[in-house]
Amino acid sequence: MKISAHLLTTLTLSFLVSACGGRSPKTVTPKPQPQAEELGPQKESTTVSIDSDQLLFDDSLAQYKKTRATCKKEDYRASMNDARAYLKSKQYQRSLKVFEDLRKCKNPELPLLISALKEKIYGDQLTQAQCAELLVSWQEYVAIYRAQTKDHLAHYNRAIKRSNQLGEQCGAWASWRTEPSEARLFVQGHALGMSPVSVWLPVGEVSYTAKKSTRRHQGTLSIKGGEEVSLTTRLTDIINPPYQIKASILCDRPSSEEPLKRCTGSLLPGDRFRVTVKAGEEPVHLYVMSVNERSADLIFPARRAAPLKPKSVTALPTDDAYQLDDQTKSDAVVVMTSLSRVELLTQPSQGEKKSAWERELRALIEGARVADQDVVTEGSDEQSWVMIRWNLKPNGEGSTPSGDQS
Repeated sequence: MKISAHLLTTLTLSFLVSACGGRSPKTVTPKPQPQAEELGPQKESTTVSIDSDQLLFDDSLAQYKKTRATCKKEDYRASMNDARAYLKSKQYQRSLKVFEDLRKCKNPELPLLISALKEKIYGDQLTQAQCAELLVSWQEYVAIYRAQTKDHLAHYNRAIKRSNQLGEQCGAWASWRTEPSEARLFVQGHALGMSPVSVWLPVGEVSYTAKKSTRRHQGTLSIKGGEEVSLTTRLTDIINPPYQIKASILCDRPSSEEPLKRCTGSLLPGDRFRVTVKAGEEPVHLYVMSVNERSADLIFPARRAAPLKPKSVTALPTDDAYQLDDQTKSDAVVVMTSLSRVELLTQPSQGEKKSAWERELRALIEGARVADQDVVTEGSDEQSWVMIRWNLKPNGEGSTPSGDQS
Protein backbone atom coordinates (compact mmCIF):
# COMPACT_ATOMS: atom_id res chain seq x y z
CA MET A 1 0.00 0.00 0.00
CA LYS A 2 1.30 3.34 -0.97
CA ILE A 3 0.78 6.45 1.22
CA SER A 4 1.03 9.85 -0.35
CA ALA A 5 3.51 12.36 1.04
CA HIS A 6 0.68 14.79 1.91
CA LEU A 7 -1.25 12.17 3.90
CA LEU A 8 1.91 11.05 5.67
CA THR A 9 2.67 14.63 6.71
CA THR A 10 -0.87 15.10 8.04
CA LEU A 11 -0.71 11.86 10.07
CA THR A 12 2.67 12.81 11.49
CA LEU A 13 1.48 16.26 12.60
CA SER A 14 -1.66 14.79 14.16
CA PHE A 15 0.47 12.27 16.09
CA LEU A 16 2.80 15.01 17.36
CA VAL A 17 -0.10 17.18 18.53
CA SER A 18 -1.71 14.22 20.31
CA ALA A 19 1.55 13.02 21.86
CA CYS A 20 2.38 16.48 23.20
CA GLY A 21 -0.99 16.90 24.76
CA GLY A 22 -1.93 19.69 22.38
CA ARG A 23 -5.45 20.58 21.43
CA SER A 24 -6.95 21.73 18.21
CA PRO A 25 -7.54 25.50 18.16
CA LYS A 26 -11.07 26.55 19.07
CA THR A 27 -13.01 29.41 17.59
CA VAL A 28 -13.25 32.21 20.15
CA THR A 29 -16.62 33.91 20.15
CA PRO A 30 -16.35 37.54 21.34
CA LYS A 31 -18.51 38.44 24.28
CA PRO A 32 -21.47 40.58 23.31
CA GLN A 33 -21.02 44.22 24.26
CA PRO A 34 -23.60 45.65 26.66
CA GLN A 35 -26.19 47.78 24.93
CA ALA A 36 -27.78 50.98 26.18
CA GLU A 37 -31.36 50.67 27.39
CA GLU A 38 -34.07 52.84 25.85
CA LEU A 39 -36.14 55.35 27.78
CA GLY A 40 -39.87 54.99 27.20
CA PRO A 41 -42.78 52.55 27.47
CA GLN A 42 -41.64 48.90 27.38
CA LYS A 43 -43.42 45.78 26.10
CA GLU A 44 -42.49 43.97 29.29
CA SER A 45 -42.39 45.65 32.68
CA THR A 46 -39.05 45.60 34.48
CA THR A 47 -38.26 45.56 38.17
CA VAL A 48 -35.19 47.25 39.59
CA SER A 49 -34.13 46.11 43.04
CA ILE A 50 -32.88 48.92 45.24
CA ASP A 51 -31.60 46.87 48.18
CA SER A 52 -29.48 44.61 46.00
CA ASP A 53 -27.77 47.58 44.41
CA GLN A 54 -25.81 48.81 47.41
CA LEU A 55 -22.62 48.55 45.36
CA LEU A 56 -23.87 51.52 43.36
CA PHE A 57 -22.81 53.83 46.16
CA ASP A 58 -19.30 52.45 46.43
CA ASP A 59 -18.89 52.38 42.67
CA SER A 60 -20.05 55.96 42.19
CA LEU A 61 -18.14 57.33 45.15
CA ALA A 62 -14.98 55.71 43.81
CA GLN A 63 -15.40 57.80 40.67
CA TYR A 64 -15.51 61.20 42.34
CA LYS A 65 -11.72 61.62 42.29
CA LYS A 66 -11.71 61.08 38.53
CA THR A 67 -14.76 63.19 37.72
CA ARG A 68 -14.47 66.86 36.93
CA ALA A 69 -16.22 69.22 39.32
CA THR A 70 -16.27 72.99 39.49
CA CYS A 71 -15.66 73.31 43.24
CA LYS A 72 -12.31 73.62 44.94
CA LYS A 73 -10.75 70.16 44.90
CA GLU A 74 -9.85 69.99 48.61
CA ASP A 75 -13.29 71.12 49.81
CA TYR A 76 -15.07 68.82 47.37
CA ARG A 77 -13.04 65.80 48.45
CA ALA A 78 -13.63 66.53 52.14
CA SER A 79 -17.40 66.77 51.61
CA MET A 80 -17.51 63.54 49.62
CA ASN A 81 -15.55 61.75 52.35
CA ASP A 82 -18.12 62.99 54.88
CA ALA A 83 -20.93 61.66 52.69
CA ARG A 84 -19.18 58.29 52.42
CA ALA A 85 -18.82 58.09 56.21
CA TYR A 86 -22.51 58.88 56.70
CA LEU A 87 -23.44 56.18 54.20
CA LYS A 88 -21.37 53.54 56.01
CA SER A 89 -23.06 54.40 59.29
CA LYS A 90 -26.48 54.42 57.54
CA GLN A 91 -27.09 58.09 58.31
CA TYR A 92 -28.83 58.51 54.98
CA GLN A 93 -30.48 61.87 55.66
CA ARG A 94 -27.17 63.50 56.59
CA SER A 95 -25.49 61.99 53.55
CA LEU A 96 -28.31 63.25 51.32
CA LYS A 97 -27.87 66.78 52.67
CA VAL A 98 -24.17 66.71 51.77
CA PHE A 99 -24.96 65.54 48.23
CA GLU A 100 -27.62 68.22 47.81
CA ASP A 101 -25.19 70.91 49.00
CA LEU A 102 -22.65 69.66 46.44
CA ARG A 103 -25.03 70.18 43.50
CA LYS A 104 -23.27 73.48 42.87
CA CYS A 105 -20.13 71.50 42.00
CA LYS A 106 -21.86 70.10 38.89
CA ASN A 107 -20.44 66.59 39.21
CA PRO A 108 -22.37 64.45 36.71
CA GLU A 109 -22.50 61.53 39.18
CA LEU A 110 -24.37 63.49 41.87
CA PRO A 111 -27.92 63.14 40.45
CA LEU A 112 -27.39 59.36 40.36
CA LEU A 113 -26.25 59.25 43.99
CA ILE A 114 -29.07 61.54 45.13
CA SER A 115 -31.72 59.47 43.33
CA ALA A 116 -30.46 56.16 44.70
CA LEU A 117 -30.18 57.58 48.20
CA LYS A 118 -33.73 58.94 48.12
CA GLU A 119 -34.89 55.47 47.12
CA LYS A 120 -33.19 54.11 50.24
CA ILE A 121 -34.88 56.68 52.43
CA TYR A 122 -38.38 56.37 50.90
CA GLY A 123 -38.46 52.57 50.84
CA ASP A 124 -40.63 50.37 48.62
CA GLN A 125 -44.03 51.96 49.27
CA LEU A 126 -43.82 55.30 47.47
CA THR A 127 -46.39 58.06 47.74
CA GLN A 128 -47.49 59.80 44.56
CA ALA A 129 -45.31 62.81 45.39
CA GLN A 130 -42.26 60.64 46.09
CA CYS A 131 -42.76 58.70 42.87
CA ALA A 132 -43.01 61.94 40.86
CA GLU A 133 -39.88 63.33 42.52
CA LEU A 134 -37.85 60.21 41.80
CA LEU A 135 -39.13 60.01 38.22
CA VAL A 136 -37.62 63.38 37.24
CA SER A 137 -34.56 62.84 39.45
CA TRP A 138 -33.54 59.63 37.67
CA GLN A 139 -34.13 61.20 34.27
CA GLU A 140 -31.87 64.10 35.17
CA TYR A 141 -28.98 61.63 35.36
CA VAL A 142 -30.06 60.12 32.03
CA ALA A 143 -29.89 63.58 30.42
CA ILE A 144 -26.46 64.30 31.93
CA TYR A 145 -25.11 60.94 30.77
CA ARG A 146 -26.23 61.62 27.20
CA ALA A 147 -24.59 65.04 27.19
CA GLN A 148 -21.39 64.48 29.21
CA THR A 149 -20.44 61.01 30.42
CA LYS A 150 -19.91 57.83 28.43
CA ASP A 151 -18.06 55.68 30.96
CA HIS A 152 -20.72 54.22 33.23
CA LEU A 153 -23.14 52.34 30.99
CA ALA A 154 -24.28 50.15 33.89
CA HIS A 155 -25.32 53.27 35.83
CA TYR A 156 -27.05 54.71 32.79
CA ASN A 157 -29.00 51.50 32.17
CA ARG A 158 -30.00 51.32 35.82
CA ALA A 159 -31.34 54.90 35.64
CA ILE A 160 -33.21 54.09 32.42
CA LYS A 161 -34.85 50.97 33.88
CA ARG A 162 -35.86 52.73 37.07
CA SER A 163 -37.23 55.71 35.11
CA ASN A 164 -39.33 53.38 32.96
CA GLN A 165 -40.58 51.52 36.01
CA LEU A 166 -41.59 54.74 37.77
CA GLY A 167 -43.00 56.17 34.55
CA GLU A 168 -45.40 53.25 34.22
CA GLN A 169 -46.37 53.72 37.85
CA CYS A 170 -46.91 57.48 38.11
CA GLY A 171 -46.09 59.12 34.78
CA ALA A 172 -47.04 59.69 31.17
CA TRP A 173 -44.76 59.41 28.15
CA ALA A 174 -44.35 62.78 26.39
CA SER A 175 -42.79 63.98 23.13
CA TRP A 176 -41.71 67.57 23.67
CA ARG A 177 -40.51 70.13 21.16
CA THR A 178 -40.00 73.87 21.36
CA GLU A 179 -39.94 76.86 19.03
CA PRO A 180 -37.09 77.61 18.59
CA SER A 181 -35.59 74.15 19.06
CA GLU A 182 -32.57 73.21 21.19
CA ALA A 183 -34.03 74.80 24.32
CA ARG A 184 -33.09 73.44 27.75
CA LEU A 185 -36.04 71.84 29.54
CA PHE A 186 -36.49 71.82 33.32
CA VAL A 187 -39.28 69.91 35.08
CA GLN A 188 -39.79 70.50 38.80
CA GLY A 189 -36.32 72.10 38.79
CA HIS A 190 -34.57 69.08 37.19
CA ALA A 191 -32.82 69.42 33.82
CA LEU A 192 -34.24 66.78 31.49
CA GLY A 193 -32.35 67.58 28.31
CA MET A 194 -32.57 69.72 25.21
CA SER A 195 -35.55 69.87 22.86
CA PRO A 196 -36.78 68.01 20.95
CA VAL A 197 -36.83 65.22 23.51
CA SER A 198 -39.06 62.39 24.74
CA VAL A 199 -39.35 61.98 28.51
CA TRP A 200 -41.59 60.70 31.28
CA LEU A 201 -43.64 63.44 32.96
CA PRO A 202 -45.19 62.95 36.42
CA VAL A 203 -48.96 62.70 36.63
CA GLY A 204 -50.62 65.79 38.08
CA GLU A 205 -49.68 69.46 38.05
CA VAL A 206 -46.13 69.81 36.72
CA SER A 207 -44.13 73.05 36.66
CA TYR A 208 -41.61 73.51 33.86
CA THR A 209 -39.19 76.00 32.32
CA ALA A 210 -37.89 76.05 28.76
CA LYS A 211 -35.08 78.46 27.94
CA LYS A 212 -32.60 79.24 25.21
CA SER A 213 -30.22 82.20 25.22
CA THR A 214 -32.35 85.30 25.89
CA ARG A 215 -35.73 83.55 25.52
CA ARG A 216 -37.67 81.34 27.88
CA HIS A 217 -41.14 80.17 28.84
CA GLN A 218 -42.42 79.04 32.22
CA GLY A 219 -45.68 77.29 32.89
CA THR A 220 -47.62 74.42 34.42
CA LEU A 221 -48.81 71.24 32.74
CA SER A 222 -51.72 69.05 33.82
CA ILE A 223 -50.66 65.48 33.07
CA LYS A 224 -53.01 62.49 33.13
CA GLY A 225 -51.80 58.93 33.59
CA GLY A 226 -52.12 56.22 30.97
CA GLU A 227 -51.78 58.48 27.94
CA GLU A 228 -48.99 59.64 25.64
CA VAL A 229 -48.60 63.40 25.35
CA SER A 230 -47.33 65.60 22.51
CA LEU A 231 -46.18 69.06 23.62
CA THR A 232 -45.06 72.20 21.78
CA THR A 233 -43.73 75.14 23.77
CA ARG A 234 -43.07 78.56 22.24
CA LEU A 235 -40.37 80.62 23.93
CA THR A 236 -41.97 84.05 23.95
CA ASP A 237 -40.55 85.72 27.06
CA ILE A 238 -37.45 87.86 26.57
CA ILE A 239 -34.98 87.65 29.44
CA ASN A 240 -31.85 89.65 30.15
CA PRO A 241 -29.86 87.51 32.58
CA PRO A 242 -26.93 89.12 34.33
CA TYR A 243 -23.57 87.94 33.18
CA GLN A 244 -19.96 88.94 33.53
CA ILE A 245 -16.88 89.18 31.35
CA LYS A 246 -13.27 90.03 32.02
CA ALA A 247 -11.41 92.03 29.40
CA SER A 248 -7.79 93.10 29.46
CA ILE A 249 -5.50 95.02 27.16
CA LEU A 250 -1.75 94.54 26.85
CA CYS A 251 0.39 97.12 25.06
CA ASP A 252 4.01 97.24 23.97
CA ARG A 253 6.38 99.52 22.11
CA PRO A 254 8.56 98.02 19.36
CA SER A 255 11.63 99.76 20.75
CA SER A 256 11.11 98.30 24.24
CA GLU A 257 11.41 94.71 25.39
CA GLU A 258 9.03 95.19 28.33
CA PRO A 259 5.21 95.50 27.99
CA LEU A 260 3.91 98.97 28.80
CA LYS A 261 2.45 99.26 32.30
CA ARG A 262 -0.14 101.76 31.13
CA CYS A 263 -2.10 101.61 27.87
CA THR A 264 -4.85 104.18 28.16
CA GLY A 265 -4.05 107.74 27.21
CA SER A 266 -0.33 107.14 26.77
CA LEU A 267 0.30 105.27 23.50
CA LEU A 268 2.42 106.65 20.67
CA PRO A 269 2.04 106.10 16.91
CA GLY A 270 3.24 102.61 16.03
CA ASP A 271 2.62 101.16 19.49
CA ARG A 272 0.92 97.77 19.47
CA PHE A 273 -1.81 96.24 21.59
CA ARG A 274 -3.67 92.99 22.15
CA VAL A 275 -7.07 92.37 23.69
CA THR A 276 -8.06 89.36 25.83
CA VAL A 277 -11.66 88.55 26.73
CA LYS A 278 -12.86 85.83 29.12
CA ALA A 279 -16.51 84.82 29.22
CA GLY A 280 -18.46 83.93 32.35
CA GLU A 281 -21.16 81.27 32.70
CA GLU A 282 -23.10 82.26 29.56
CA PRO A 283 -21.98 81.97 25.91
CA VAL A 284 -21.66 85.42 24.33
CA HIS A 285 -21.01 87.00 20.95
CA LEU A 286 -17.76 88.96 20.81
CA TYR A 287 -16.97 92.11 18.81
CA VAL A 288 -13.96 94.44 18.81
CA MET A 289 -14.18 97.94 17.30
CA SER A 290 -11.81 100.81 16.71
CA VAL A 291 -12.83 104.45 16.67
CA ASN A 292 -11.14 107.83 16.27
CA GLU A 293 -12.07 111.30 15.01
CA ARG A 294 -11.75 110.18 11.40
CA SER A 295 -13.39 106.75 11.25
CA ALA A 296 -15.07 103.91 13.10
CA ASP A 297 -14.64 100.29 12.12
CA LEU A 298 -15.15 96.70 13.18
CA ILE A 299 -11.82 94.91 13.56
CA PHE A 300 -13.20 91.60 14.88
CA PRO A 301 -14.92 89.60 13.58
CA ALA A 302 -14.44 90.48 9.94
CA ARG A 303 -17.62 88.86 8.61
CA ARG A 304 -19.88 87.27 11.18
CA ALA A 305 -20.64 87.04 14.87
CA ALA A 306 -18.18 84.95 16.86
CA PRO A 307 -19.67 83.02 19.80
CA LEU A 308 -17.41 82.95 22.84
CA LYS A 309 -17.99 79.74 24.78
CA PRO A 310 -18.64 79.82 28.54
CA LYS A 311 -15.48 80.28 30.62
CA SER A 312 -13.35 80.39 27.46
CA VAL A 313 -10.63 82.93 26.72
CA THR A 314 -10.09 84.66 23.39
CA ALA A 315 -6.92 86.65 22.66
CA LEU A 316 -7.00 89.05 19.72
CA PRO A 317 -5.50 89.31 17.27
CA THR A 318 -4.49 85.68 16.93
CA ASP A 319 -1.18 86.59 15.31
CA ASP A 320 1.16 89.60 15.62
CA ALA A 321 -0.70 92.56 17.21
CA TYR A 322 -2.88 95.52 16.40
CA GLN A 323 -0.89 98.65 15.58
CA LEU A 324 -1.92 102.11 16.69
CA ASP A 325 -2.97 104.61 14.04
CA ASP A 326 -0.52 107.53 13.70
CA GLN A 327 -2.79 110.04 11.95
CA THR A 328 -5.14 111.03 14.73
CA LYS A 329 -4.87 112.29 18.28
CA SER A 330 -7.63 110.11 19.69
CA ASP A 331 -7.65 106.39 19.09
CA ALA A 332 -9.85 104.02 21.09
CA VAL A 333 -10.62 100.31 21.08
CA VAL A 334 -14.02 98.97 22.19
CA VAL A 335 -14.87 95.41 23.25
CA MET A 336 -18.52 94.40 23.10
CA THR A 337 -20.11 91.15 24.24
CA SER A 338 -23.76 90.31 23.72
CA LEU A 339 -26.00 87.38 24.62
CA SER A 340 -27.58 87.67 21.17
CA ARG A 341 -26.18 88.58 17.77
CA VAL A 342 -25.90 92.32 17.02
CA GLU A 343 -27.17 92.81 13.48
CA LEU A 344 -25.33 96.12 13.02
CA LEU A 345 -22.02 94.34 13.63
CA THR A 346 -22.78 91.19 11.68
CA GLN A 347 -22.28 92.60 8.17
CA PRO A 348 -20.51 95.99 8.07
CA SER A 349 -21.69 98.13 5.16
CA GLN A 350 -19.40 99.15 2.35
CA GLY A 351 -19.43 101.73 -0.43
CA GLU A 352 -22.16 104.39 -0.31
CA LYS A 353 -23.72 102.97 2.86
CA LYS A 354 -20.41 103.04 4.75
CA SER A 355 -20.95 106.56 6.17
CA ALA A 356 -24.43 105.77 7.49
CA TRP A 357 -23.14 102.53 9.03
CA GLU A 358 -20.28 104.41 10.76
CA ARG A 359 -22.74 106.91 12.25
CA GLU A 360 -24.80 104.05 13.72
CA LEU A 361 -21.63 102.44 15.04
CA ARG A 362 -20.50 105.69 16.70
CA ALA A 363 -23.93 106.10 18.29
CA LEU A 364 -23.65 102.56 19.67
CA ILE A 365 -20.15 103.17 21.04
CA GLU A 366 -21.27 106.34 22.83
CA GLY A 367 -22.75 104.15 25.54
CA ALA A 368 -19.51 102.26 26.18
CA ARG A 369 -18.06 102.16 29.66
CA VAL A 370 -14.60 103.73 29.64
CA ALA A 371 -11.89 101.78 31.42
CA ASP A 372 -9.06 103.57 33.19
CA GLN A 373 -5.40 102.59 33.22
CA ASP A 374 -6.03 99.26 34.96
CA VAL A 375 -5.07 96.35 32.76
CA VAL A 376 -8.02 94.14 33.76
CA THR A 377 -11.56 95.37 34.13
CA GLU A 378 -14.75 93.51 34.91
CA GLY A 379 -18.00 94.30 33.20
CA SER A 380 -21.42 93.09 34.25
CA ASP A 381 -24.84 94.15 33.09
CA GLU A 382 -28.49 93.26 33.55
CA GLN A 383 -28.99 94.13 29.89
CA SER A 384 -28.13 91.74 27.09
CA TRP A 385 -24.80 93.40 26.22
CA VAL A 386 -21.69 94.92 27.76
CA MET A 387 -19.21 97.33 26.20
CA ILE A 388 -15.78 98.33 27.50
CA ARG A 389 -13.71 101.09 25.90
CA TRP A 390 -10.04 101.94 26.22
CA ASN A 391 -8.97 105.40 25.05
CA LEU A 392 -5.45 104.70 23.87
CA LYS A 393 -4.54 108.34 23.10
CA PRO A 394 -5.70 111.52 24.82
CA ASN A 395 -8.39 113.45 22.94
CA GLY A 396 -7.92 116.96 21.54
CA GLU A 397 -8.25 118.61 24.94
CA GLY A 398 -5.72 116.29 26.48
CA SER A 399 -8.19 114.57 28.79
CA THR A 400 -9.66 111.11 28.82
CA PRO A 401 -13.41 111.14 27.97
CA SER A 402 -15.80 109.42 30.31
CA GLY A 403 -18.89 107.36 29.70
CA ASP A 404 -21.38 105.02 31.33
CA GLN A 405 -21.93 101.31 31.05
CA SER A 406 -25.17 100.58 29.31
